[in-house]
This record gives sequence, C-alpha cells and structure tokens, in this order.
Amino acid sequence: MASSISLRQFLQLKGINPATGLRSHFSAQDLAGGLRALIARETAPGSLGGSYWAINFGIEPQPVTVTLAGTLMSSSGTGGRTSFSGETAQGQLPPLTGPLGGHISFAVTNLQRGRWRVAAESNAAGTVTCEVSVPSVFANFNATGTGDACQPPSL
Repeated sequence: MASSISLRQFLQLKGINPATGLRSHFSAQDLAGGLRALIARETAPGSLGGSYWAINFGIEPQPVTVTLAGTLMSSSGTGGRTSFSGETAQGQLPPLTGPLGGHISFAVTNLQRGRWRVAAESNAAGTVTCEVSVPSVFANFNATGTGDACQPPSL
C-alpha cells in the first residue's frame, strides 16, 4: 500500500510555496535584492531636461542665456535638492525663426522626485513659469507667445 502525503508536502515537492500557491523562479534573496533596487530607484534624485522657446526677429543669430529657478511643491522621493536657482543654459537662436521660434536646451540634475514649480527667464524673452514633474520626459517653456506657455510652440 502506498503511503499518503499531505497537500503541503506535495506542493513542496513540486517547488510550490504552500503559503502562496506560487512557484518561485527566484530565491528569497534575489527577490529582496530586486525590491531594494526598486526602492532605491524610486527615491534616487531625478533630473529635469527641456527647452526654452523664443523668437529671434533679427537677421543675425542671437546669443541667449536661460536662467532657471525651481521649488519642489510635492515630493515622491527623498534624495536630491528641494530647490534650485541660478542654473543656466546658453545657446543661440537662429535668425528669423518665425512664429515657432527656436529653442535652447537645458538640464538640471540632482533634484528630488515630485512636482515642481520652475521659472525660466532669458535675455531674449520674458519669464515663463510652469509646473513640471521630476524626473521629466521633457519640459517646455514657451516664450514665443504662440500656444500654451508650458508646451512647444504651435500655430
């Protein structure tokens, strides 16, 4: 006569966790390491990258300096700065850019993740203030007067 085994023993023999009913392809140590990496990624500082858009009506390229300042409004992380000021990006607007203008790219690093209020000011146009998320896919500050101030220019 064959000996009987409990359902718990059967599941353990098949590599199934009796508590969850799942078969793990990863050790508990591997799973804990992955969780630590996920937590570290979610709390690590982020970056804000984007463009400041302006129009150059002149017939010569226009040197432009964009100065950025920002304040964290709500946080979703713990590492990084909660405010910044005096961050600059420099470039040139091509001549006769038309209504869509040209842009100067920028990047600000080591920022705490979350929702930010950021002001971008230049010698080519006025100040544009937008609310952005960090980390950002791409932020736009539109000083051309066409379209939404926090979106790329549009006709």
